[in-house]
Amino acid sequence: MTIEAEFAEMMVDTVIIEPGLTTTEFYAQPSFGAPVSYRARVVRENRMVRSDTGEEQISRTHVWIFGIAGATPKDRITLPDGTQPLIMTVDRYPDENGPHHEVVYLGGP
Repeated sequence: MTIEAEFAEMMVDTVIIEPGLTTTEFYAQPSFGAPVSYRARVVRENRMVRSDTGEEQISRTHVWIFGIAGATPKDRITLPDGTQPLIMTVDRYPDENGPHHEVVYLGGP
């Protein structure tokens, strides 16, 4: 089995990401694009991260996404349990061929 296949085998969850749009609905509600499903691994673990605003915060959950979703803190993510925590920051990791996967750090209770 290749490393790629072993990595994909660990992605036992499915998450949905809806890209944040620059326009807002009435009453300043954010609006989102079409939902896209991704193979992922949801890990519940406290981890100190630096948000996109530069603040150190504790992420309660991080999500390994198989492939590059292009997630940003403006997007909306839905976890397998139906919750939609805020995206704090996203790290992208390459392999020898370019971008390979993302780790999305989430806030929440």
